[in-house]
Amino acid sequence: MYRSFKLFTALILIAVMALASTASAEPIPLEACIQKAVENNKRLQAEQIGVEVAENNRKSFRGHFLPVLRAEVNAMLWDDDNIYNLDMSPLAQIMPPGTSLPAMGITVREDMTLGSSFMAIQPLTGLYSLWFGHDAKKHMVESARFTAANTRREIEGEVTKAFFSHLAAKRMLQSADAALKQVEAFEKMTQDFLRVEMVERNALLKVRVQKAQIQKAIFQAKKGVHLTRSMLNMYMGRPLPTPLEIVHVPSSLSEELMGLPIETLQKRSIEQRPDLLSARSQSVAAESGHQAAIGQMLPEINLVARYQNSQGMGDMMPEHQVFGGLMLSWNFWEWGAGYYEVQAAEAKSRQARQLIEFAEDGIRLEVEQKRLELDEAIRQHTVALAQLQYADENLRIESSRYEVQESTTNDLLQAQTSELQAENDVTVAKMQIEVAARGLKLSMGQDLLAEKNSR
Repeated sequence: MYRSFKLFTALILIAVMALASTASAEPIPLEACIQKAVENNKRLQAEQIGVEVAENNRKSFRGHFLPVLRAEVNAMLWDDDNIYNLDMSPLAQIMPPGTSLPAMGITVREDMTLGSSFMAIQPLTGLYSLWFGHDAKKHMVESARFTAANTRREIEGEVTKAFFSHLAAKRMLQSADAALKQVEAFEKMTQDFLRVEMVERNALLKVRVQKAQIQKAIFQAKKGVHLTRSMLNMYMGRPLPTPLEIVHVPSSLSEELMGLPIETLQKRSIEQRPDLLSARSQSVAAESGHQAAIGQMLPEINLVARYQNSQGMGDMMPEHQVFGGLMLSWNFWEWGAGYYEVQAAEAKSRQARQLIEFAEDGIRLEVEQKRLELDEAIRQHTVALAQLQYADENLRIESSRYEVQESTTNDLLQAQTSELQAENDVTVAKMQIEVAARGLKLSMGQDLLAEKNSR
């Protein structure tokens, strides 16, 4: 009874695991793969943390605009009071006889004194440097955001390549399986011919060599399916062995992009590429840094307000004192060092502008290259379709001729090899069109999920 219960429990667990495996293998389109990768990619998450760091640095910089507050409280103990006794004898001489005058004194300091002061220092000329420093921080936040967007664009491109590589490997596996069935049929036919001595044993050996080569192609295709599946799971943040079933919905993206002039594509890339936008933000930040360095050379003028309270300092010292005014300070001997810091900041700004111009030329060239790759993939697909049509017809003819012993085994096997190669070429060409179209879109700085999110 106990063994039956264990067996029943094991069967239930196996069924549950099978159902879970089937559920996890639900067909996933490309957009869903990209979305999961964007959500789970550790590199992109690190870039988002970088944006948070830059934003907090910008917020912390605001405190430099506020005045500096200083407070001081002190207490001092003395041996005794400091009292100045007045001499009353001259006054006693003019007083009526018998009049006595009390001793009089002025307290200069008590035996314990208390002092407190509060000061507020607001920089004035320093605000110039602070303003541009804060502006530089703001543009560095923008740069961090664009850098994160560029990282996302790169991840989308990597997922796209892995997706279509996986799809191509699966279709090649299907073609190889179909070719294996054909060669097995040829093997059986050749064995029948060999029994009646219509062919030599060498013909059967050639068929079996072809069969082994197709089996090798099947293994390579299975290896490609396995590796690309693991790669996609890795991008999506899932365990590598997780079952994966992808589905591709054909789009008209390649036709849309091919219908646009190259100048339009390049113009959009210059306007939208996040890496270029990041470089432009860094350039603006560098110019703000240049202005901030100029501000560091100015004499420092501060607005000062001070309140001081004194206790125990006698009758002649006022208890409350208020001071307001300006304070000028200028470390003249560091002025030369500041001058070269300004020159370095200005050179950094010029360097950033030069790099942007170089990057713009590189992006134009990249877009042109991606456009040519898409055009080439479309042309190659046309050629591959024609070759496949020819290979299919040639295999049909050679198969018919072989059945009536009008062609050799070499002719038949060559025709089958040509058909398998042609099918693979068509598959590769289709995938190259898909990858090239999305590669061109990414080179323009566009998000592959933008159309999905806008729907």
